[in-house]
Amino acid sequence: MSKAILHIKKDCFVPLNDESFKWSIAQIGFMIYEKIRFFNKTMNSLQEFADRYKKLSNSELLDILQHPGNYQPLAVEAAKNEMASRQLSEEDIYEARQTLLARQFKKDQLNEKNELLKSKLIEAGNVLYDTINPIQTSPASAIKLVRLISIVFTGLILYQLVNDFQLITFILRGKETGFGFTLYLFPLLIEISGTILFWLKNQVGWILLSLFCSLSLVETCWSAYMYIKWQLEKKEFFFSIGFPSPVVMIVSMLLFVATIYVLCRKDIREIYRIDNPIMKLFLIAGTVLGILFIFIMNSN
Repeated sequence: MSKAILHIKKDCFVPLNDESFKWSIAQIGFMIYEKIRFFNKTMNSLQEFADRYKKLSNSELLDILQHPGNYQPLAVEAAKNEMASRQLSEEDIYEARQTLLARQFKKDQLNEKNELLKSKLIEAGNVLYDTINPIQTSPASAIKLVRLISIVFTGLILYQLVNDFQLITFILRGKETGFGFTLYLFPLLIEISGTILFWLKNQVGWILLSLFCSLSLVETCWSAYMYIKWQLEKKEFFFSIGFPSPVVMIVSMLLFVATIYVLCRKDIREIYRIDNPIMKLFLIAGTVLGILFIFIMNSN
């Protein structure tokens, strides 16, 4: 029988053979090695924190000590050691606290501004959703209709600017000097300024938007008339140069008619202080402008 070694466990002698003994010694050695490695790693980490914290200001070290839960235990210990090594006076500690309070005050102000901006964005999102939501539990109010018109025309302006960006750039740079090209910018400027002022509930915004819708409705009706005429005459040339499709013209006419109808509502006009004579005057003026535009474009 091979030599046996007795191992005490729960008051019982358990014989261990040579192989088990060697395995136990190896486990103990590995555990000791791990302990030493962990200790060395801890000391190295502590030294790293100590070297780093020598470059920190008094207020930064004080911040670590006042909020130990936000840092590793080794970091807190290194901060304590560094503060102790500096041998700060009460005046130094007071100045560090004042610096820390000022920094915290700025941080709180920034957080307050961010929260205010966040709440405004959420409110704007809710207003936008409530405005464009097709399912309405009650008739649309005048303010809601103002928002809806402003949103729709803002989208149209952005689409037009992106779609005609190259043409607009050429006109602004003077590369397209024809009167017809220059005249193209006039309704666009009326639309942009009118939409902005209408959103701001300015009386001029109502006037400009009514002019634009009346003018555009006349132009769209003329385009539809010419389309039908050219279709009957089978002039393919006019359709190869980007002539609006019937669907686009119908949708445009419906949009302008609906907008004019809403603009003429009494509750809308009350917001912009527009009475009946002014309403009729600028609707007629827009119609005349549209006819004048058609005449000028055709004469060129």
